[in-house]
Amino acid sequence: MNIQMVYARALYNCTLGPAAITLLATVSVQMLGSLPATSLAADRPNVVYIMADDVGWGDLSVHRGGVPTPNIDRLFSQGVELTNFMGWCVCSPTRAMLLTGRHPIRVGTGPEVGGELELEETTIAEGFKANGYRTGVFGKWHNGSDPDTPEFSHAFYDAFQSMPNKKLVGGYGANAHGFDEAWVYYGGGQELFDELMGSLGLNVVSFFNSAMPAQPFGWFKEEIKDVSQLNGLKYRTVGLAADVLLEMGMSVVQLPGGEIQPAMKSGLIDAAEFNNPTSDRDFGMQDVSKHYHLASFHQSQEFFEVTFNKQTYDSLADELKAILKYASEAESSNFYWHNTKRYADDLVKLATEQGVNVYRTPDSVMAGQLDAWDKVVDRLSSEDPFFAKVIDSQKAYAKTVMNYLNLNQPDYKLAYKHYFA
Repeated sequence: MNIQMVYARALYNCTLGPAAITLLATVSVQMLGSLPATSLAADRPNVVYIMADDVGWGDLSVHRGGVPTPNIDRLFSQGVELTNFMGWCVCSPTRAMLLTGRHPIRVGTGPEVGGELELEETTIAEGFKANGYRTGVFGKWHNGSDPDTPEFSHAFYDAFQSMPNKKLVGGYGANAHGFDEAWVYYGGGQELFDELMGSLGLNVVSFFNSAMPAQPFGWFKEEIKDVSQLNGLKYRTVGLAADVLLEMGMSVVQLPGGEIQPAMKSGLIDAAEFNNPTSDRDFGMQDVSKHYHLASFHQSQEFFEVTFNKQTYDSLADELKAILKYASEAESSNFYWHNTKRYADDLVKLATEQGVNVYRTPDSVMAGQLDAWDKVVDRLSSEDPFFAKVIDSQKAYAKTVMNYLNLNQPDYKLAYKHYFA
């Protein structure tokens, strides 16, 4: 973990300029103290914490690293760098230590104690708030179930979490043949995303890319043959999937990735999902479980985005804007093709080299997920008109497109059995 603290008086006028926005999708950018524009003064600077998972001190170009980070370098040149901070080896505890100045076990985070920052803890955001600052957190939170829960009430006024809870999701029930991005580009998704960014006051332009196949249901202590086995099962997941699986009767524990294996070994959880056969294998999930279930609606759609500062983007010539857009689309195709092959190869290695039993998740489980998702959608739609607007748009697209695909696509499983069974 590498944590930099930067005082940047110009941040407010930058309207979340390139440095913060470029990092939004991949790291935690915590804007803890921002004064109103009329209150800017030399003795009351804006304060920005930038926390990046798994970034070494020497990775940034400001420290002569090999990766150019010009916008972060600019913040360094205008601010103050504090280099001595003792972190943790995983996500949530390090964030809790930064926020509270206390050991993570004392404040309720980490695999030993469940993973959520205790409500009664005092954070630095509350200190800023008491001194007239407006506060916000952008990016990865990982210290509570959701920004809308009490765990998120530690004086953060403005919050947009790109992962894992506050993002446009593809929903449950549409297959993974490019549904996310097709909806984004040709079904109204991009317009809805732009509307969301505008309502949040974020000075960004984003292009979506890199659709991923559906995530496996995950790793279990035994084969799951029926949905009844899930009742009360202690299971790690994050985001909206947690709401869905709670609705199914599972006991959901939201843990960052680095805490999954210790939690399974200690018995804190019975099962877990992480990402895909390649990531799961590299992560070593086969060392704590030999029962791997593929196919699930819990996260059947996922993709990434590339984000630019809007003022900078708007200043470009039209042909340069087109290059950025089409480069994103080209990378999307390559990403999907490349990773589908990688996942397939690593699934074979898990089964043949590392003794993992691979199953397809039973239909009773996936039917239960769909029923639970309906209840979650109804609840969230009644609470959030914009969420309902997104769901309606996705359903309208899926009803038409999936009708065609389901009628037109041949039975590929039949062909597979014919040649390889």
